[in-house]
Amino acid sequence: MIRRMYNSDIDAVVKIWFEGNCSAHHFIPTSYWESHIDYMYDVLPRAEVWVYTIGKRVVGFIGLDGDHIAGLFVSEEFRQQGIGTKLLHHAKNLYKRLSLYVYTKNTHAIALYTREGFTAVETRIDTSTDQIEMLMQL
Repeated sequence: MIRRMYNSDIDAVVKIWFEGNCSAHHFIPTSYWESHIDYMYDVLPRAEVWVYTIGKRVVGFIGLDGDHIAGLFVSEEFRQQGIGTKLLHHAKNLYKRLSLYVYTKNTHAIALYTREGFTAVETRIDTSTDQIEMLMQL
């Protein structure tokens, strides 16, 4: 089931965010993500966040800033089951246009977004990580 994030979901969502970033972005030191945990606890309750639940357990989420996807993450044990795609389709139903930034080294995410109709528009350096990221739009 997909629903809005409740305040009581915050620990699960931050855990999924942290573990997902460490896993997908192995080219960025874990300490970088650790240094942003407090920020996530601050910003997520005020953001547009949709969670995917199985029973009462949050197993994935998509964060939106208007028509910009700020993040899409699924717990590792639930990946490759279509949950990320369902969350993405939910966002597509909410917004006619969508955009996102993705690190060019995150080939799994790029493949998902490309398969879903996103195209690369430009690249830039993320100055906080010194990594190349690509703007993709639907």
